[in-house]
Amino acid sequence: MKKITLLNLLFVLCAFYGFSQTVVNNFEDISPTVTTQFGVDFSVVSNPNTTGNTSTNCGKLGRTTSNWYELITFPITAYNVPANTTRYLHVMVNYPAQPDVSVRFDASDADINGATDIRALNSYTNFNQWQDLVFQIDGGASGATVEYIVYLHDIGYQNSPAGRILNNTDAFAYIDNFTFSDSDVPLLSNKDFELSKNISLYPNPVKSTFSITSNNGVKISKVSVYNALGAKVAVNPVLGSDKYDISSLASGMYLVKISDDKGAVTTKRLLKQ
Repeated sequence: MKKITLLNLLFVLCAFYGFSQTVVNNFEDISPTVTTQFGVDFSVVSNPNTTGNTSTNCGKLGRTTSNWYELITFPITAYNVPANTTRYLHVMVNYPAQPDVSVRFDASDADINGATDIRALNSYTNFNQWQDLVFQIDGGASGATVEYIVYLHDIGYQNSPAGRILNNTDAFAYIDNFTFSDSDVPLLSNKDFELSKNISLYPNPVKSTFSITSNNGVKISKVSVYNALGAKVAVNPVLGSDKYDISSLASGMYLVKISDDKGAVTTKRLLKQ
């Protein structure tokens, strides 16, 4: 029942927004054989935290070497990305700190691990909680076909602070629900989804200050701003009662992490001009 609840939520969101999706590994009824390489320790375990991800099972990852390229890979039914289009892979993750992870889509079999590391469009900021990471797949001029998913779980270079964060004793990662979609909208837990739909940022793009509007009694408790590499650059940059000052930041794309007084968290993109 828990697994069905999560997948039904995904189907509802996809239908509501007009998105299509394909689940390729949920470590339960859709669970291809996982191959481990270069030291990663992998097992399928009971979900340790059903808040934000109600699946019964998930994958558990540990680190046994200092290799940055520890990885897992698994086959999928060929997923085609048409020419000149973009698709997305969603992966639910639960880490003890901010990781540096990547996905490779160009592997031709379980022993050829691909070459191009694709980092997530969004940063992992909900430590020890489930969060959807979204990876972009470009069809290019000729289209692309994905036959294997390669997941590098703890690279340790582009996270903040940089460094590998896992071991095989008391610091593990959990992964779940690998899903292809034509949307980059992250899958949210129920309470996070409610928060996300009840707040908005304006203006966006912004030159110096922005405001957060909230509906239905939402009370914001914390606001943090992250750059494109996932480094925190501002916490509660309050200028007035509802204005936030980022005039000192360089132009570019930022992620605004917003928490409410009930423990819900959501992240919004903000373009600084």
